[in-house]
Amino acid sequence: MDTLDHYLTEEYPIEKRDIAEIEDYLTKVVPIFIAKFDDKSAWPYEIQFDVTGNKYRLESQSELVLFRIVQEVLHNIIKHAKATSIVMTLSYEPAMFSLTIADNGIGFDTSKINSKNLNGSGLGIRNMHNRAKIINGNFNLTSTLGAGTTIILTAPNK
Repeated sequence: MDTLDHYLTEEYPIEKRDIAEIEDYLTKVVPIFIAKFDDKSAWPYEIQFDVTGNKYRLESQSELVLFRIVQEVLHNIIKHAKATSIVMTLSYEPAMFSLTIADNGIGFDTSKINSKNLNGSGLGIRNMHNRAKIINGNFNLTSTLGAGTTIILTAPNK
C-alpha cells in the first residue's frame, strides 16, 4: 500500500522524470491524503491546478529538480502552513518555464531563513534555492504572516 510519506520523499519513483508528472503526482497524493481522514468531509485542502501555454519538455535534469522541489514545497505546506487552499500554476512560455505554488496558510517571517546562520530552520528552503541554481533556474519565496506563502520557480527552456 502506498503511503503519503512515500510520495512526499525522494523515494517516489519517477519513470519519465518530467515536470508533466506533477499533475499525475497530485492525483495520486490527494486520495492518500483524503484516506487519512476518518471523516472525508474534513479534507483540509482545496487544490487548484492550472496550466498555461503550450506544453513542452525541459531537460531531464531540470524536470527532476523541479519535481523534487514541488515535493518539498507540498511537504512544507502540509507540515507547517495550516493552509486550506493550494494553487499550482505551470506556465510554458517560449523561453522560460515557471511554476507557482501558493497557499493561504499562516505564513512566516522570511528574515529567519535569509540568515546565513541556519540552525535546521529553513534548511529545506535553502536546499530548494540551491537546487534551482543547479538548473540555471530561480527560486523566489514570499510569505506574509497570516496570509500564506508563494513560491515561484523558473527554469530556462533550452
